[in-house]
Amino acid sequence: FGTANLVDVTAAASAELVSRVIDALGMKWTPEMATAALVGIMTDTGSFQFPSTDARALERAAQLREAGADLQAITYNIFRNKRFEALKLWGFAFARLVREDGGQLVWTEIRAGDIERSEARDEDISGLVEQIARSSGMRVSLLFNEQAGSVKVSCRTSQWEPSVDASALMARFGGGGHVRAAGALISGNLGDVRDRVLDAARAALETAKTRAPVGA
Repeated sequence: FGTANLVDVTAAASAELVSRVIDALGMKWTPEMATAALVGIMTDTGSFQFPSTDARALERAAQLREAGADLQAITYNIFRNKRFEALKLWGFAFARLVREDGGQLVWTEIRAGDIERSEARDEDISGLVEQIARSSGMRVSLLFNEQAGSVKVSCRTSQWEPSVDASALMARFGGGGHVRAAGALISGNLGDVRDRVLDAARAALETAKTRAPVGA
């Protein structure tokens, strides 16, 4: 869609591609530039935890640190500095947490009114599904976020078998994403949408137990 497009589907982060362009242009890295680029790489790779993290991403991160990227500021502001109201909102979700199939399917929901009750913001939901996905033995994690007339569904899956393709699961409901992280906005009420998606997730898990591994 642009005059020149740089596409590398194997790159772990878009910020890694931007960094290559900056190098190719011969620009001098400032600490501020390096910090911004490292934020992009760390968030896209889940702090280097996602399977997409490769040697190039790690090498680029090291180069950005040498250029003055402020790792302490990134760690605090992005990963450790959570608004009090956001924690209250997350508390509602954690209180409703459900695990099925020996913990392989884990899900919860944010209901209409939760944001107002906790005095939180819509953006405070960001990162919640990743916390749910930390549950021991998780293969599929789902977060249902009730909206006006629809439900926003966030899905995370594990690379460990039985492994489910999150993108394929969400595509069944008009959504999409990546193998390990995907989502969909589904019209309907919370109860109906939740039941439909959970039925599909349960079926996907059963199928995963009998077929070849999904790529990371």
